[in-house]
Amino acid sequence: VNTAVSVVFGENIDKHFTDYRITAYTTDTRKLEYTPENTVGENPAVGYFSSGVAFNYVFSGTYIIGNEPMTITGSKILQPATLLHLTFRMSEQNGAVGKPEVIVDARCEDLYETITVDPSEDGSFVTE
Repeated sequence: VNTAVSVVFGENIDKHFTDYRITAYTTDTRKLEYTPENTVGENPAVGYFSSGVAFNYVFSGTYIIGNEPMTITGSKILQPATLLHLTFRMSEQNGAVGKPEVIVDARCEDLYETITVDPSEDGSFVTE
């Protein structure tokens, strides 16, 4: 009944920020960091958190123009057995750049697959 959390940095975030990252936590004793390096590739970072509590996230980075630091915080109550997918991207409208948008995709589809286990084979899976 945990909640899985993944992070994606939108394609335009690196045009506006350097040293950006997401710090995610439910308690101060365990904080996970999502960076551009660990959120891409074949095995992007996924954190698992206990459900039913407040999940907090902090976007921090430095604007390329002006070298000003930026921090955005948010929170969400975690639901059991779900995937919380956070996408951080910049809003660019009419040439103006605003704060990064945070898109929370809390959809999760159930996937059911029938398997047969043969206990005489030390619990190995039997293919049909």
